[in-house]
Amino acid sequence: MLIKRKSIEAQANTKAGPGPDKDKDKDKVKSKPKVAAPRKPRFAPVTLSEQDGVRYLHFGTEWVQGAMRIRKPDWIELEYAQQMMSWMLFNKAPQHIVQLGLGTAALTKYSYRQFPKANITAVELNPSVIAICHSMFKLPPEDGRLSLLEMDANDFIHDEQRHGTIDALQVDLYDATARGPMLDTP
Repeated sequence: MLIKRKSIEAQANTKAGPGPDKDKDKDKVKSKPKVAAPRKPRFAPVTLSEQDGVRYLHFGTEWVQGAMRIRKPDWIELEYAQQMMSWMLFNKAPQHIVQLGLGTAALTKYSYRQFPKANITAVELNPSVIAICHSMFKLPPEDGRLSLLEMDANDFIHDEQRHGTIDALQVDLYDATARGPMLDTP
């Protein structure tokens, strides 16, 4: 079972719901407890930096969320992301590869180029990340093989129609502080 860790984004996704009912006849009305109600997510700002030919993605902090060597946009620059491709040792011909969390689209671009017969799906909640991946990180446009879904990864994995359809699932979900995965097991 997956649970969400407390994060800046998760806290921003809820707000206090309705307070006590206001009625002219206060004796007949009981107070309702405040309930967290979902609202449109607010995200940390997406920012960029460049150093020594490498472009970095940040979420409003100094923490690096991803990187791309400008002269090799399809190469996986960060060792951590390279290690996330170790599943290739066990599955030489995947049909469907999914990334939860887009970052700089390093995993998505590499999978798209490395496996020309596979369908690639990237799930990203923040629309600004998707836009900046197209404009600054050379993410190709969607086509018959590449799909970008702007949605919560939790909703994606709980959609029973997707169960049993994925050959490689890469979970790379971090908040602005990059302190750990957004989803983990207890």
